[in-house]
Amino acid sequence: MTTRTSRLGLALLLLPLLAGLGRAQTVHVNLPSTYDLYYVGDLDPRGDMTGLGNEISVDMTGIPSGEWSLSVELRFGDTVVAYGQLERINSPPSTLGPWTLNEIRNNQIGGYTGHGDFNEDFIDEVSGNTLPTGLYVVHAVLSSVPEGSTFTDQGSFFIQDPPRVGRQAPWDGALSFTDQPTFSWSGRARSYRLRVCEFDPELHGSPQEAMEGEVLWEETTPGTSLVYGSGLNAARPLRHGHQYAWLVEAVLSTTSGERAFPSAIRTFRVQSGGGGDTPDLANLLAGLTPGQLAGIGALLEGFHLNGTILVDGRAVSVEEFLSLLQRLAAGELNIASIRIE
Repeated sequence: MTTRTSRLGLALLLLPLLAGLGRAQTVHVNLPSTYDLYYVGDLDPRGDMTGLGNEISVDMTGIPSGEWSLSVELRFGDTVVAYGQLERINSPPSTLGPWTLNEIRNNQIGGYTGHGDFNEDFIDEVSGNTLPTGLYVVHAVLSSVPEGSTFTDQGSFFIQDPPRVGRQAPWDGALSFTDQPTFSWSGRARSYRLRVCEFDPELHGSPQEAMEGEVLWEETTPGTSLVYGSGLNAARPLRHGHQYAWLVEAVLSTTSGERAFPSAIRTFRVQSGGGGDTPDLANLLAGLTPGQLAGIGALLEGFHLNGTILVDGRAVSVEEFLSLLQRLAAGELNIASIRIE
């Protein structure tokens, strides 16, 4: 009896080890291409999925003889987004696939019984036409029939839907003291496209109309800032005293091709008179509304603030003034009036 117990214990210890050795060799998950954005239609249950179901696949090698079943799940967090089940897989042959999730769940693999679906409740909770940003996991399980040996594999990919372009500089209506201004913005896209056009109020009814006209400069970058004229594309010179419109687009790779999400259109004017003046606080703030002033604290970096700064008739230091701007941006204070001297 003591000997049997010892042998049984040894066998139980060996089973997980043997399964672990064969797991990566037996079933393997192939992940989809890297896209920024997937659409809800990519989970269409009728078999015309364009992004996910046709690109998620499983292949198997070294399958032991016998009958097997295969299940493949696409998960978002704890939620199963889509799944496919394939029954009565006979081995040999010991190498099978690759079979896509779409083929499995729509019973498109001859000789086997397949079925599957997508999670309608999950789709009902999705806002808009795109799948939520986050980590998606593909989990595959190959099990012998009757149950005994099990082989698994999984892989993950990240869907990032970053169409929003955040805070921009120069701000709308800004005065540029150089004909090579620096454009900056915030966002999470992997690529951005900047476009600059001349805005002549006598020719254009709006900045939007100006952006539909001749492009002075267009450049694509993976970063979130560009100096006018830098990059690979030639730029026409900006002229002093002229006004310009610009926007930046978040360029996304999607399952139906490239898409561009534009920011708001901003305008700026290049200063007249040679551009050699050093900007002071009065020039920087001239023409701004109280609402615009509340958001420029971060944009003052690099400027030399001189002269006397008065707040409610009291002289304040540069440090106090910057702190005041932070409180304005945070909504702790409101501006009653502005006077630039």
